[in-house]
Amino acid sequence: MHTVYIAMSIDGYIADVDGSVSWLDTFHTVLEQNPTSYFSTSYEKFYRTVDAVVMGRKTYDVIKSFEVDYPYAHIPNYIITYNSMLANTEYCQFCSLTQYVEQINMQASRVIWVVGGGILASALLAKGLIEKLIITIMPVMLGAGIRLFPGNIDAVTTQFSLTNCVTDCGIVELIYEKKEVSL
Repeated sequence: MHTVYIAMSIDGYIADVDGSVSWLDTFHTVLEQNPTSYFSTSYEKFYRTVDAVVMGRKTYDVIKSFEVDYPYAHIPNYIITYNSMLANTEYCQFCSLTQYVEQINMQASRVIWVVGGGILASALLAKGLIEKLIITIMPVMLGAGIRLFPGNIDAVTTQFSLTNCVTDCGIVELIYEKKEVSL
């Protein structure tokens, strides 16, 4: 099951115009000051269910630029890229979107976290591969930046039902699950 688990601003942006998510730092401080908040443990609870991650090359490069150990080294990583010259690593497989879709369709159902990047999430959504959306809305307006789902998405094949809504510390988490549409 492909799951988008992501934070966005009230106005629908997942990163600022420079691709930075530093605007989330303020909320990390709020949650540290509220250790009993739902959101203080929601990421860890979600992450324990993840079997693999898929992300675009830009997201991968941003994560690698952080001054911490690579956080997903213990599970399979699929990095979607147009650059076929990149060598796979112990935990990262670099592949095209087409190669990824072919490979993932032959595997047993697992929880695959679509990390970052709205372009990849949109592409997987268009292919009908996103089954769950966990969208955490942060109480801030960015005004511009990278949208959660840039571009056109076929609404007929991408309908979701709200299955849960949590609010705490001014933050709202919406959980949607894919709804099958009969034509």
